[in-house]
Amino acid sequence: MIKSTTIMEHKKPKITKLDHAVSWITLLSVLTIWGLIITLPIYFLNQKKIGKRWISDIESEANKKFIEFVGQNPKYVDIFITDAGDKYMSASALAYRDGRLFVMENGLAAEIPWAAVRSWSYEVVEAGKMVTTSNNLFDKMDVGKINRRMQDEADKKSGLKIFVADVDKPVWFLMTSDEGILTKWHEIFNQINEGTLMIAPYSNEPIPA
Repeated sequence: MIKSTTIMEHKKPKITKLDHAVSWITLLSVLTIWGLIITLPIYFLNQKKIGKRWISDIESEANKKFIEFVGQNPKYVDIFITDAGDKYMSASALAYRDGRLFVMENGLAAEIPWAAVRSWSYEVVEAGKMVTTSNNLFDKMDVGKINRRMQDEADKKSGLKIFVADVDKPVWFLMTSDEGILTKWHEIFNQINEGTLMIAPYSNEPIPA
């Protein structure tokens, strides 16, 4: 049996007092058209700032906790942010050293002997796209929402599946639509099987966030 442990909890964005103030100002501004025109761009810029800060915080925490779990900073390692559902975010990660695969799926981590890896596969799902010929602003906003929802659903189905010899959790799914990461690990796994993978000396330096 492969032992797994939660090393990172799911996260929601941290909202500061300034973030709340911007949201309230924007809400009150709808009372006048000029107020809406002035404050709406500020609101969206602030939301973008919150998102970037949130992702940066998760990346830093995931980097620290995963490397502590692995024990060393191996040459082959990737960490990426994942959607944990219900407006929560988490992180997934993958590393290889000394004949062992280290995986983290939405904060749940395990050390897997390479001999226990049965197979793997990856897929990048293409999202559908809706278009509109309407010049109505609200129609365009509705179409935009639908397209974002379809892209989110496609992203959730994209990633790397690792099938292992374990009854309790036979499949690990690392969600990412980054084809570069997926093809990289597909090749790493092939070279592990072939015995041709080059292993560099380990480093105690943290992975750049």
